[in-house]
Amino acid sequence: MLLRIFSLVCAILCLLPSASGSVLKGSLNVDNSFKVYISTDDSMRGVSLGSRSDEKWWITYDFSSSLTAGQDYYLHVEVTDFSGVGGFLGGFTVEGTDHLFSNRSQYQQF
Repeated sequence: MLLRIFSLVCAILCLLPSASGSVLKGSLNVDNSFKVYISTDDSMRGVSLGSRSDEKWWITYDFSSSLTAGQDYYLHVEVTDFSGVGGFLGGFTVEGTDHLFSNRSQYQQF
């Protein structure tokens, strides 16, 4: 059995402090399993936003998380391929005006 693991880290930067905050939304298709976390420290996995471990890569997993204004966040996605060719497809958006991804947009795609 071949086992491949890789991690994706996506920085979500805070730009404007405000009382409203933002919402991070994401959609993932992964072959074969994944765990997704959000953290305020890039060296820590953080709080779990969900996981799946099966062979149903064609099923899209959606998640969301509230973001506190004035705080930087890191999205950590840990992916494991059980054998053969693996795959990861993800789209992420930030709704609100006080957070952006490190690419300075409200959308990030992998």
